[in-house]
Amino acid sequence: MRYELFLLVCVITITNAWFLNTERIVNAEREIEGQCQTHGSEGNCEFYNCFERRFPCRLRGYMLRYGSHYCRRFEDVDSYRHRFTPEGQEFLTASQQCMTRKLSERFYGAEEVNCHDLSHEAFNIMGDCYLDNGFCDIFWANKGAFSKVFEAMDLFDTAAFKIWREIGKLSATCGGQSASRFSSFIIQKLTNLGN
Repeated sequence: MRYELFLLVCVITITNAWFLNTERIVNAEREIEGQCQTHGSEGNCEFYNCFERRFPCRLRGYMLRYGSHYCRRFEDVDSYRHRFTPEGQEFLTASQQCMTRKLSERFYGAEEVNCHDLSHEAFNIMGDCYLDNGFCDIFWANKGAFSKVFEAMDLFDTAAFKIWREIGKLSATCGGQSASRFSSFIIQKLTNLGN
């Protein structure tokens, strides 16, 4: 019964994402700011906010809903960051710098962005940066810390298929026993949502 309920929720979520999709193109509302580019190259969480000021995709866009939100959670020493191993903290710093740098290089200098396409590409960048910075090596020792940072309900948001795609890519790339353990961990977290 839980499995069927889970599948139903996934189908409804993906269907809603498909039907409610708005191909929103936003023109730059501000000039390029050197400080924002610096934030991007340094991995500073403020990059997401200054990017949003230039290209306002609003609360449902990637920059505010995911980028800034999770960047700040990962940086929150008192609540979250201290839960990660030293290697996990190094991963967080390196992957965050990778993400903001790539987003800055690919999108910040443009005259317009498609908010929907930006969201897809941002999730792709996230997955690539995670893999490039050793996610497979640090995940298992930090799984509890990750589960505290990521909000389970985001897995049922209209952007859920993007998250699931990246989870699948990470799981497949990490390979072997790690992939199986990673998938089991995710399924357990989802099962706990139903209880």
